[in-house]
Amino acid sequence: MASKLSVHLGSYPGNAFAVLERMQPGIVKIYNQSSEMNIDEIRRRCPNALIVYRHYSNRDFREPADRFFDEMRDTLNKLRGRGIVWEGVNEPILENADDARALNAWFVRFAQLMHNEGELVAGFSWSTGNPTPDKLPIVLPQLIDAAAAVDLHAFHEYYKQQGGQADWQRYREFERALPAHARKPVIITEAGWDDNGDPRTGGYRGKVSEQQYLEILKQYDDALQQDPYVLGAVVYQWGDGGWPSFELAPMINLFAAHVQSTGGGHVTPKPWPLPSFGPTFSVAPQTITAGQNATLSWSAPNARTLLLDGQNVSASGTKSVLPAQTTTYTLKITFNDNTTQTLTTTLTVTPVGAVQIKNVAFSPTTLRSGDLLNVSVTVFNGTTETLQTQGPNPGFVYEEGDTFKSRGYAEVRNAFRVGIETEAGGALDHPYRWGLGAPLAPGQSATITGAIRLKTGRAIKYWTGLVREQIAWLQDQQGTQTITVTGGLSGIVEITNVSLTPTTVNANDMLNVSITVKNGTAETLPTQGPNPGFAYEEGDTFRSRGFTETQGSYRVGIDFDGRSLFTIDHPYRWGLGAPLASGQSATITGAIRLKTPRAINYWVGLVREKIAWIQDRQGTQKITVTNTPAPTLSFTATPIAIAPGGSSKLEWNITGARAVALDGQTVAAQGSRTVTPAQTTTYTLRVTLNDNSARDLAATVTVSSDSQPTRPPTVTITPENVARLKTFPRPANDNGRGLHFHIDLRESTIANVVPQLLSIGCKWTMIYAPDENQAQRAARGCWNAGIMPIVRIGKKVDEPFDPVVYVNKLKAIGVPPYIQIYNEPGDDREWKKWPGNDKWAGIFGARWAQAAIAVYDAGGYPGLQILGPDEFNTAVASVAAQGRTDIWQRAFFALHNYGANHPPNYPYDPITNKTIFEDDVAALVFLLYAAWMKEKIGYVLPIIGGEGGWQYGAHEDQRYPKVESPLHAKYHAEMFEWFRTGVVSNGEPLPDYLFSVTPWIAGGWGGDDWWGGPLGDKTETINAVRALPSFTRKFSWDGGAIPVPAYSFTATPTTITAGQSATLQWSTTNATQIKLNGEVVAASGTRAVAPAQTTTYTLHIVFADNTTKDLGATITVSASSGLPALQWDARLDALGVKLTRATDARAWRLVSAVYQDETESGGNHNVYYKLQKADGAPAAGVKLVVDWKDRPPQDDPAYVTTDANGEANCPLWAILHPELQDGPYFTKTVNDPSDVVSGMGLPVNRHVNFVLTYKFQ
Repeated sequence: MASKLSVHLGSYPGNAFAVLERMQPGIVKIYNQSSEMNIDEIRRRCPNALIVYRHYSNRDFREPADRFFDEMRDTLNKLRGRGIVWEGVNEPILENADDARALNAWFVRFAQLMHNEGELVAGFSWSTGNPTPDKLPIVLPQLIDAAAAVDLHAFHEYYKQQGGQADWQRYREFERALPAHARKPVIITEAGWDDNGDPRTGGYRGKVSEQQYLEILKQYDDALQQDPYVLGAVVYQWGDGGWPSFELAPMINLFAAHVQSTGGGHVTPKPWPLPSFGPTFSVAPQTITAGQNATLSWSAPNARTLLLDGQNVSASGTKSVLPAQTTTYTLKITFNDNTTQTLTTTLTVTPVGAVQIKNVAFSPTTLRSGDLLNVSVTVFNGTTETLQTQGPNPGFVYEEGDTFKSRGYAEVRNAFRVGIETEAGGALDHPYRWGLGAPLAPGQSATITGAIRLKTGRAIKYWTGLVREQIAWLQDQQGTQTITVTGGLSGIVEITNVSLTPTTVNANDMLNVSITVKNGTAETLPTQGPNPGFAYEEGDTFRSRGFTETQGSYRVGIDFDGRSLFTIDHPYRWGLGAPLASGQSATITGAIRLKTPRAINYWVGLVREKIAWIQDRQGTQKITVTNTPAPTLSFTATPIAIAPGGSSKLEWNITGARAVALDGQTVAAQGSRTVTPAQTTTYTLRVTLNDNSARDLAATVTVSSDSQPTRPPTVTITPENVARLKTFPRPANDNGRGLHFHIDLRESTIANVVPQLLSIGCKWTMIYAPDENQAQRAARGCWNAGIMPIVRIGKKVDEPFDPVVYVNKLKAIGVPPYIQIYNEPGDDREWKKWPGNDKWAGIFGARWAQAAIAVYDAGGYPGLQILGPDEFNTAVASVAAQGRTDIWQRAFFALHNYGANHPPNYPYDPITNKTIFEDDVAALVFLLYAAWMKEKIGYVLPIIGGEGGWQYGAHEDQRYPKVESPLHAKYHAEMFEWFRTGVVSNGEPLPDYLFSVTPWIAGGWGGDDWWGGPLGDKTETINAVRALPSFTRKFSWDGGAIPVPAYSFTATPTTITAGQSATLQWSTTNATQIKLNGEVVAASGTRAVAPAQTTTYTLHIVFADNTTKDLGATITVSASSGLPALQWDARLDALGVKLTRATDARAWRLVSAVYQDETESGGNHNVYYKLQKADGAPAAGVKLVVDWKDRPPQDDPAYVTTDANGEANCPLWAILHPELQDGPYFTKTVNDPSDVVSGMGLPVNRHVNFVLTYKFQ
């Protein structure tokens, strides 16, 4: 019978599509991987598979479903119309009926939203074993509408080491308890083995063999076959490195073979069958207190008539009942064949007042802040049952603000407790609760004492209640007493001041916001971003700007009249800046750029995110936005640089001014003047505005002779290096001028930003792209306008992603795929979780190398962006460790050359007078990076601008002026002029390797925006760059000859002992053919050799002009040490794998060590052994151990024994960082002396093998 099993994909392993095509599963689940190309590929290869998608979110069902829907809208827009089944919130935990009602409302709304989009919904995604049998009668009556609204019901079912199959087929109880109209087909969206939910210890790995695990899965498959309404189950998980103990990769071929052997996956044709069961009759809850309701539920699908206590009812339904005493209800069913069946259910009614509070005392009634309020409550048990209870025991002391849940005493069903409530209320009723101390026998009383340390100065009422947890409150409002606390805090968080100014603003001007918040509670208030000072654009929301709600955080927000129903309330929100301590105040400032002319009310609110609005409609103020244009202030010089005797034209255009003066002389508001300065001169235009404020505008005309270098290059490059640089694509009419693109990559923004870049002559730009579709959208707009786009993948260093999709998207539109991988890795903001100061560089280097290889292999140009030598060195070492130094042939360096408030020639200027090696906080920092590259790689990669320039207002170094107008304009114009003059600011010649500089940023809602932002357009800078002469940058090779060919051929080491190996390495340029000892080889490469005697190897090179060159490398072989000849794979050295020879006269000697990388390993990750006797025959029964460094003493090492062929193998699991050479595994034989191989592991978690051959001699 076709299998109902398939896989849960946490990513797309390299063989994913091939394995799925082989399996032809009936179902596949994708977890948070929104590539439409990959899903379309699955659909193409597996046309009958039901595809289930889960969007990851921190939201739960206590928030509106609309928020979840809005969060996943981009993914939905990418994947819509593909017949996907969408899961909602994952693994909801329901404690009571209120939770169930909230979940019901959530899924009803989510189904409505998704059905409006034409999409299918799977409801609930229950965690394994849930809802539990004791909770099912409580929650299920509240979930019927949701169960009926969705298209399928989703469950998670796992096998456990303790409990085995106990949680299998729990879906039956849930479906059976539903009325017939609410039952739906079932999918199991997580299955397999899970003992504790821990990613590293919960799964099957290390507990059973792969074959044993498959047998368990086959048993589950057999169980699912019993229920035709179960469409399929996915086994968790394949491809998510964060869940290693669950990883299916080692057995994926075994698993796929099983599914394939059954005839492929089970496909259930539509209409899908619905669950069908015999008649049911139940009541929920089963126990109530007199005066409460309960609900009868029944279902009898094949009945002709049903009598509920003698009255006719429909075949399925519910009825609310309110009995005064314990009652048994009877349902008589007559089936179509005239047979009958009678079902009964009993509802237990507890009499009111049978358990009573007899006495309440609060003392003292007046106390000082910080003192204890003592509580004494006496409870009498007038029933015939012994009352069960729970903690905390009498005598327990609460702090004001505590709750029984926060102190670890959540409700236990049926337990009796007393609780204290106040008229101040709170998120949880009766937050201070105590148990009875021990079970209370019939006719007995118990006095429960406790205390609460009060802190808030106020006089409010306190009272007592008696609860039967999760059943009913039996008494309340007992012993009400006013308690007065003197001194202390106000007990509230409140807004104490609001200022919205000005009340009349021009369109596109800023509304300034100032809000003061006081913390009058005893707690420190948590908060979140954006920080005070943040500026919004009208139409923004805190979500669109990347500051979604963090539960429990305090923020202030601005709302206004006429807000669209489809816009989140209080869309402009700010955090407090830092946690706000008890008794402290914080003033939060911000701004909103208003654009729409109108007069409406704005006001302020205070929110505790995802919990409640604490205050609203504070400081209401009518704000009028007018169409009065803001003053126009423009003053430029064209050109800004002239030769002696040359002229420049000053032009100005001023509106909204009372007076204008040029260098003290009154001039018209609009005009021009031609000037011929003899030396560099700055002209000043003073503008007096209508409000009598004054602005000084400056324009500098630089007078210089033809620029010539005055300083030799810091880094010189070889003709071979020049030849490499020439192969990289550049834009037409390249001028080296760039500017970082806007952060917003919507079509409307792209349409505005591209003309802005063209207006200042940009030929390069950096695009920060969160996904490949946005990357393609922005790159297309730039490329079509003649601007070269560099795409930075918008992912954290420890965030999984597929870089190849970015390459493919750019190639699809004909754009050279320049792809920057990661950004400023030494900044903890570039990580989801900072790994620590001693680990981050190594992890970054390994991950960058892995992604760079993928980009290179896909035909892209991988970009490296770093700021320090540590991360640079680890990246270079990781590439070498993986044997892929070929990627440097197409790699580039993404430059961040922020200048702080230093001039462009810093640190070579007269004030500092140092070199870039002594002080690198400079726009010239590329000189330092070039030196690093030449030292570590052997040549300099193209350096292409990513970020940099001068941030507006920078003033880190007090020796230099603050970067404002006109310095902001002057510095940037000088940097761009490097590419015209051919001389950089310290007098060095412009190096060929510097392709472009790309300051920060066209736009992104910040103070550095060249257009827009809270500080407005950087008009003076924009005009200064526009005034630069047009030109095309000249390289050293423009018009020159082809560089001289370069070549090298070496052997390392040059002397070995017989049986050892050496490595030949060669590199050539401008060659048409290379032969090594007559064999054609690549232009550059390495080869391990183990000559038996002294040997000279010959490299024959044929150049492009048909000339030839023969190079020789000699390896001298000395006499043998008596040890056997060793075949040693040179790649093992780069990983840090080492051989330690045994000193015994006779021992198991290693004769061969072969490394199989991920392209050679077949997806395995093992040590493979072959052991030979002295005569070369297979050695059977030899025991070997695989051990690891720092193994805990309670763990055992792994042991294997050779078979009749002398062979054995053992899997490896632990990671190896090549740059750290920290492989943990070592191996040897157990019972005889043996050579030891150490330092093995999985390089950056890639599946590789180590093949070791031993011989006893």
